[in-house]
Amino acid sequence: MANKKKNIKKKKSTTKKRKTTNSKKKTTVQKSKVSNNTNKTSKNKSNKNSEIKNKKTDKVIKEKSNKRELIFNIIIAVLVIVVIISFYFLIQKRKEEEITIKEIDESKLVKPDNNSTDIDIPKKTVKEEIAELKTKYNNNDVIGILNIDNEIYTPVVQTKDNQYYLKYSLSKKRSVIGSTFMDYRLNKDSKQINIYGHNHSNKKYNPPFKTLENYLKKAYFEEHRYIEFKVDNEIQKYEIFSIVIGEKVGTEEHMNIKYTKNSDWLKHFNRLKNRSIFKTDTKLTENDKIIVLQTCLFGKYKGKLMLVIGKRVDNE
Repeated sequence: MANKKKNIKKKKSTTKKRKTTNSKKKTTVQKSKVSNNTNKTSKNKSNKNSEIKNKKTDKVIKEKSNKRELIFNIIIAVLVIVVIISFYFLIQKRKEEEITIKEIDESKLVKPDNNSTDIDIPKKTVKEEIAELKTKYNNNDVIGILNIDNEIYTPVVQTKDNQYYLKYSLSKKRSVIGSTFMDYRLNKDSKQINIYGHNHSNKKYNPPFKTLENYLKKAYFEEHRYIEFKVDNEIQKYEIFSIVIGEKVGTEEHMNIKYTKNSDWLKHFNRLKNRSIFKTDTKLTENDKIIVLQTCLFGKYKGKLMLVIGKRVDNE
């Protein structure tokens, strides 16, 4: 009996141990499950964080890509606009060149032969010649005609400033070499008349005042000593007494035109005479009037002014 009781106690003890072991196993399994769940949760969170980061990275990359594309498109658009504008101005420049060349040729007038014996050719007065030019160019600014032995024979205009006709032709169109014009501050009866005209280094242009470069040669100076200025209804004649190479400054001697005393005018005239590259024996007096033709120089004298100065002699 005693052995049976011991066996029963052993069985119960073993059963309890098994239950305890099973309970421990269950606890371990549960812990394992909890751990697995925790790991899964952690992994899920990690995956979500990774996805968020990837999305943010993709967004940043996309934004940068869009910015680069936008900048590229802007650059292309600007380049296209620049090309179009450049092409437009190129066309305009060519038009100006064509107008310029055409009007230069037209402005080189043929001097009418008023000495002709042909009775069928009526002689034109100065007033009629100027009126025809006003009609031809549809421009009432035409005031006269400048002539130097037919080497230069061109219309002269005058307006309210000394800027407009630097860039506009006789027909008031944009021009590379402008027109031959008289200083706006002066008139045909002024003590001094200044007439300006462009020169050009490009051989395809041949503006009227380019001829003035020839006065750098003494032989030409000696052969072409007279200037004729047709203005209003008279012909003013001037004897050239000075060829000056001047500076492009407003204080140049020939730009001083506000003297009030004849004695000051005479000093002014003599200063212009003394600066001449060729000496003459022309005598100047307080009662004299002069004309100054001005243009630009190139080559050896690039950046300088060419001044051809004459004393009025038709009224002597």
